[in-house]
Amino acid sequence: MSSDLRIDHKRNNFLRDVRAVVFDAAETLITVGPSRAATFRKALQGVGLERESSEVNIAFKLAELEVSISELSGGSRREQRLRLNQAVLSHLGLSIDGLPEIVFQEFESTQRHWQAIDGAKNVFQHLRSVGLRIGVGSNFSERCSEILSTCDLVPDFLVVSAICGHEKPSEEFFTLVEKACSFPRSNCLFVGDSLRLDYLPSRAFGFKSLLFDEYSVFGESFSRLTNLNDLIPLLDLIS
Repeated sequence: MSSDLRIDHKRNNFLRDVRAVVFDAAETLITVGPSRAATFRKALQGVGLERESSEVNIAFKLAELEVSISELSGGSRREQRLRLNQAVLSHLGLSIDGLPEIVFQEFESTQRHWQAIDGAKNVFQHLRSVGLRIGVGSNFSERCSEILSTCDLVPDFLVVSAICGHEKPSEEFFTLVEKACSFPRSNCLFVGDSLRLDYLPSRAFGFKSLLFDEYSVFGESFSRLTNLNDLIPLLDLIS
């Protein structure tokens, strides 16, 4: 197993009694193509700068931790993107006037489409084969169900911020997720890519939690997956 899970799940009964698995949507089950790292790199290359994809992906994760939730949800979409771009550039060691705007314009002019993240379809198939309930809990638009369907990912239930009126990491959001699960929170596993919006608040709420850390940004203190396919042998422990 390639994921760095520093827990003996059999000994600690980490996944014991799991009856439902809930996933975040964006950057956990689905992502956009071309990737945000590819689009960001293209903007940098346009002004004679070069960074590796891995550097940009890590910078995004660190920026999302650094920029406050209110900053990412307040103001216009352009203002939100500029704040995030500035934070990403800072983690890349770049401080050039006008560069956040150049990056924003590159994203605006790029035709992008949603696609399933590697392993997502396999995991959904396996969950169904072992009789576990599948959910999605996400800060997303009303189009979440439609986009998941086009990616051949159809959950049993969906809790979406734009529809339910609450956002992660609020307790109200996770309360709605628990109700949709049809099981007590101790029987639910939450999997997401955000430490701040997924892993920590779902764990504090009482769910079992796994951090999807695709780019190995976070340390060994967290129960984490670097590939969704690595969830399958863990789920086999309870099937």
